[in-house]
Amino acid sequence: MLKNSLSILFTLLLTVQLISATAINRWDEEMPCKTNAECLKKGLPLRKPSPVVKRGALHPRQSNTVSSISVIRGQGVVGFLDRTPNANGQYTMTQDASQRIIVGEPSLSPGELKISNYVSNNGLSYVYLAAQIGPNSGGSILSASSYNYAVITASTSSFDSTSGPATPPNPSYTLYGVATGSTSPLETNTWYQTAAGSQNLFTNWVNSDGTTLSRPQIMYDTVNANFVITGCATCYQAQFPNNNAYAVSLDRAKVTT
Repeated sequence: MLKNSLSILFTLLLTVQLISATAINRWDEEMPCKTNAECLKKGLPLRKPSPVVKRGALHPRQSNTVSSISVIRGQGVVGFLDRTPNANGQYTMTQDASQRIIVGEPSLSPGELKISNYVSNNGLSYVYLAAQIGPNSGGSILSASSYNYAVITASTSSFDSTSGPATPPNPSYTLYGVATGSTSPLETNTWYQTAAGSQNLFTNWVNSDGTTLSRPQIMYDTVNANFVITGCATCYQAQFPNNNAYAVSLDRAKVTT
């Protein structure tokens, strides 16, 4: 008798569940509103949550990878290219990592190099890393037998350097020109790396006479607190013996933003 009663009770419960499920499904299908906002507006109960449909795997957020410029002397890092130029509009060195200049990815052949944390002055943005003939250089022809040199500064415009250095229309085109009034020849399309994703950063100077100085020497002049690019490091040191200039190389250290 008890067994029959339990069987009848189980059957009744199952029937009630099936009827309820059918009613709920029918209510969901016949609901006169398609969104909760619409249901609230009509004074109706909220809809049941919709099942979550996985439409595809999420892709990781793509970061923009840029680089700071490290200064290498011998086998060690001695500082970074400072984002703030010195009083003469030339880039100097800092040991403060928070003050590092940040640049984009150089090409595999000599080309422009854009600065991310560039300097602005009088409404002008100096976004291109540039090399401009320095104040005491003997001329604009750089060679392996001359102390002639360029300083590292920034320009508002990209100058095609394939035919040699260009003369800016007025001093405001470079930070060096703003600070000193100079319109000496400059090149912007001079930076490159040897392999995609590599850390090295080299320069290539094209002279106005058609000759090219590949990978000229970069030096740091401690007296003037600036970087110079020259074809002959020993010639520069001999010409300016009291400047305590020494040879360095530039590497890029990736920074993810």
